[in-house]
Amino acid sequence: MNKNFIKIAALIVVMLFSVASFAGNKGQKENAEKRAELRMQKINEVCNLTPQQQAEVKQLFMQKEGKDNKQLQKGNKQALAAARKAENQQFQSSLKQVLTPEQQTKWQGFKQAQKASRPAAIKKK
Repeated sequence: MNKNFIKIAALIVVMLFSVASFAGNKGQKENAEKRAELRMQKINEVCNLTPQQQAEVKQLFMQKEGKDNKQLQKGNKQALAAARKAENQQFQSSLKQVLTPEQQTKWQGFKQAQKASRPAAIKKK
């Protein structure tokens, strides 16, 4: 009786872990969409985007999130850093095409204020 109980309990634990591991993959895409939405909302607060600009900016952030996830899966840190730098420059130029000059000025001012308020340990990275 005791042996059967232990076997059944072990089987249940294994099944629970296998189900949980399959469920984890879905959240990554949802998190990327959520991060893109939050970033778009932040830039909208600062720059008062039009609905068309909001859609374009959200799309830019979604593309950026997708590229970041692909690079992270490859795992090479030096290549990842170089790729992120190039992608960030491309993202910034794409964002400049969407924003008006006044919005660009507001956004750059906001980013500088954010950078200045960071702790010194984060600034060094």
